[in-house]
Amino acid sequence: MPEADRLHIVDTQVHLNRLSDDWIGADPDALIARAIAAMDAVGITMALIDERAAPDILNDPDPNATPLPGGAQRFAHPFADRAVAAHPTRFAIIARVDWRDPAIDDRMGELKASPGVVATQIAPTLRDTDWAAFESGGFDPYFAAAERAGLPLFAFLSGRVDTIMPYLRRFPGLTVTLDHWGFPMPHEDAVRGEQQLVRVLALAEHPNLHIKWCKGPLFVAPGPYPHIEMHGPMRRMIDAFGADRIVWASDITQARGRYTWAEAVYQIRDCAVLTDTEKAAVLGENARRLLRLR
Repeated sequence: MPEADRLHIVDTQVHLNRLSDDWIGADPDALIARAIAAMDAVGITMALIDERAAPDILNDPDPNATPLPGGAQRFAHPFADRAVAAHPTRFAIIARVDWRDPAIDDRMGELKASPGVVATQIAPTLRDTDWAAFESGGFDPYFAAAERAGLPLFAFLSGRVDTIMPYLRRFPGLTVTLDHWGFPMPHEDAVRGEQQLVRVLALAEHPNLHIKWCKGPLFVAPGPYPHIEMHGPMRRMIDAFGADRIVWASDITQARGRYTWAEAVYQIRDCAVLTDTEKAAVLGENARRLLRLR
């Protein structure tokens, strides 16, 4: 395919250090090489690494975290740093910052200046204390610091999307992207389906909010590849938000055994309800623009 016609696909969420079944203790350079080969095979230009080193990604302590006063943690991402150093045009980094970090402004500034760091991420629903703070506006310093640093924010709210609205209004200069379609995790007893989709679509009025299409067949509308059950939600979300406010991610390590990296790509590439222009925007153009990727 001529360069001018080739899609520049950006996978905006991969826990790349977990790429193999035996990832704990694996040679990082071997994992990085395996990732490059797989990306080349399925046509992915760049992947954003969200490094998670805890054996149980939701419940175990992160061995790369340093304790700070007040119970906060300072997260490091040595695997992602290594991948970016070796392949700066193929990888970038989503950096986590603890909302309780006493030097949160300095930390955001450091990350903004760090090679490869293009966004930060929050997941307040993973701990009850974090969630209570999020609902009451306790994450204001986090949002303010990210906005001042010019560091886009990914937010995993596990379906509780209404709570992001006050932050969108208070920090209109911050680019915010809802992870996983704005839907709850599949194992949660929570609102989902049509009722949740309507709640997410209602947020389209906020121009600084974007949506990450990630693991839709697991979170939104279950079904086998080619996931035609997703076509209706896809079309409705494009119509509400516009094609320029949607980014794509595979989260492939957390979908192991459910779909392949190629199927995650071609679910979009072969989607009958999206135009070629919309596919190009969702698969890469939007991420490159919003995150200022090279």
